Amino acid sequence: MLCEDYGGRVELAKAYYQGLTDSVKKHFGGNGVIASMEHCNDFMFLGTHSICLGRVGDDFWCTDPSGDPNGTFWLQGCHMVHCAYNSLWMGNFIHPDWDMFQSTHPCAAFHAASRAISGGPIYVSDSVGHHDFDLLKRMALPDGTILRCDHYALPTRDCLFDDPLHDGKTVLKIWNLNKALQVEGSKVKMEVKGAGEMKAFASARPVECRINGEEAVFVYKENMLGLQVPWSGSSSKMCLIEYNF
Repeated sequence: MLCEDYGGRVELAKAYYQGLTDSVKKHFGGNGVIASMEHCNDFMFLGTHSICLGRVGDDFWCTDPSGDPNGTFWLQGCHMVHCAYNSLWMGNFIHPDWDMFQSTHPCAAFHAASRAISGGPIYVSDSVGHHDFDLLKRMALPDGTILRCDHYALPTRDCLFDDPLHDGKTVLKIWNLNKALQVEGSKVKMEVKGAGEMKAFASARPVECRINGEEAVFVYKENMLGLQVPWSGSSSKMCLIEYNF
């Protein structure tokens, strides 16, 4: 094997990462690179000498090329869960990066909300001419700068030892801090049939409510949410209701 001629795998890895460190110092201002494929022990022990920003989840995938039986929307949630929980460990020695996303994806708002409080960079991989500028403008100031949080996002304590991907009851909630206040991001989604007033208990006031992707007016009083659900046009057609907290 190759490493046998260079002192073994450990010594070869040290040589590789020393070369990487020297190159980054010379060409990228000390640590001006992102590690996007670094989930290996060699990097954890050696690579952080020169790299401070690293991917904490899998790549953003529009769809699963292997045809995940849980579907595309489950896959997007999987990405968020991996980034949040991996940050518990990796955030101790590298600043977490949650990867790019596409602003026209069906789950773009979901990704945008998580990136906004992730504490990492916000960047997109849109095709040329395919951008949702209304969404992107909500994530930045008029001059293009972003309001990054002071720390990196983590799961809240109440979902720390639960499984939002598989248990069918846990909502993934992530939190972060800036200089003025605490920021927490979570989303509750449900599908309903019929029309009329719908009420639900909530311990906090949502930031917004959406019905089938469109912003909707709601009432919040004494921990009760009130919402008028419109007729979907068919008794078999569902309305998707989303509360963003």
